[in-house]
Amino acid sequence: MKKNLVLTGVFVLLCAAALSAQSIDAKVKEAVDDLVSRRNVVIEVSIRPVTIAGTDTPTDLSQRLYTKINLFAGNNSRKYRVVNTRGAGRPPVAVDGTEKGEITGTYTTEGDSVVVTLTLISIKYNSTIRSSVFKIPIKELEDLGIAIKPENAKNENEVREKEKIFEPLAPRTQIISPLTSLPNAAPIPTPASAKSISIEAWPNHDDQIYYKGDMLSIKLKADQDCYFSVFHIDVNNIRQRIFPNRYEKDNFLPAKTEITIPKGGSEFEIGEPYGQETIYVVVSTMPIDLPDSELAEVKATKDVIANSVADRTVKVQSPQQGLFESITGTTRFTFTTVAPSTGTETFTYRKPENMAEAVQTLKMEIVGQGGQFTGNEREGSFSGNGFKGNYRVDGNNVIVSINQQRDKNTASATRGVNNNRGYSFSFDKPGNLTQAVNMVKTGIAAKGGSFRGDEREGNFQASGIVGQYQIANRVDVTILDKPGIIPASLIEKEVKKFFGVR
Repeated sequence: MKKNLVLTGVFVLLCAAALSAQSIDAKVKEAVDDLVSRRNVVIEVSIRPVTIAGTDTPTDLSQRLYTKINLFAGNNSRKYRVVNTRGAGRPPVAVDGTEKGEITGTYTTEGDSVVVTLTLISIKYNSTIRSSVFKIPIKELEDLGIAIKPENAKNENEVREKEKIFEPLAPRTQIISPLTSLPNAAPIPTPASAKSISIEAWPNHDDQIYYKGDMLSIKLKADQDCYFSVFHIDVNNIRQRIFPNRYEKDNFLPAKTEITIPKGGSEFEIGEPYGQETIYVVVSTMPIDLPDSELAEVKATKDVIANSVADRTVKVQSPQQGLFESITGTTRFTFTTVAPSTGTETFTYRKPENMAEAVQTLKMEIVGQGGQFTGNEREGSFSGNGFKGNYRVDGNNVIVSINQQRDKNTASATRGVNNNRGYSFSFDKPGNLTQAVNMVKTGIAAKGGSFRGDEREGNFQASGIVGQYQIANRVDVTILDKPGIIPASLIEKEVKKFFGVR
């Protein structure tokens, strides 16, 4: 979202009052840091979507939280190493021996607030390391245009009810003859001790949020050779088999091999209506016939879902070997399609000493990106690709309102891990490091930001800017996140000023 967001760091970047979005950011950062507050060593983590409690369903709020968790965990490099570890058979430790974990989360509404619970899980022991809880007022989310449920759901309970069709049911086996009922492929030999197949499926967007026009592809990986079918359940609860289909019929999945569907580099295009959708995968060691009836659209019920498995749970009558049974497995993931929307954020900044210079810098940035700007040292307005806003001087403050469009183009920069939105710069080390670090800490904290660090390294956050520093022969600063077109030169100038360097 922030790629096209014209924001107002030109008005004394690190000295903003913390309002709305910044307040939420601060809560997420505190929770992410709290998860590792009792650890003395780095843990390698992957980030999972924060979903509605009791479901696997992400939302607009999930996407915002996912982005910030990635950002703040990545910023805390002394405790976290953020990686993408999708795929079956994830090892409990990294190559260098670092422990592996996952940050997961859920939320639910309580009164006038949304209660968010983040949890750090150890992959090795499949247990909770630590949880952290915080609240966000629903009014704040409404003001920012952030939805807390899918568009096709009236409330959280309706989301939960839709997922109940996937509750396990006892498979119904059938006995068939391979001489007459199997297609031109043989059953896959499996060890006698094998009881199930471990199968994972995941989408190409880690946040599992899609806008109109986004392209969906699905990755699969299993621990045994198997055959697979992929079903889609849409916002109206209609089920259809999307793979194999009339055009792509090869549904063999080699063991421990990651494949992508659709094959051949194509993808499924997302369109209306918007809401909660599910991808459901069934695998089997038995290559039985796939009926064309599964390609038709039918209402998804518990029986329909159960039959998807039962049709692949068979015992084969072999004249030479007698009976042998296929092994089946299932997995699913939920994704949410979101309508393009707009949201307004308001920021209050201390009026800069040279207001004329600040206005001119803002104008140059906006016009340089093809936008429009009209204003003076008292008030003004601006617009560009996906945003519009205005500012006004009120006493010693500058009040800026930004209305931004949220769609597949503006959201794409915030998806997945390691978005590479940052940049780095360095400057000469101050003569008195202790005094300089105290100046940074005091200055940022006094203005509503957060700071943690010492004479060697640290991190900071304020006014939508997130950064970290390391000190050796010079002070090396990395800006991990910033609002859209804030000039890098102004950020560098303000950081140097806090360190007492000109």
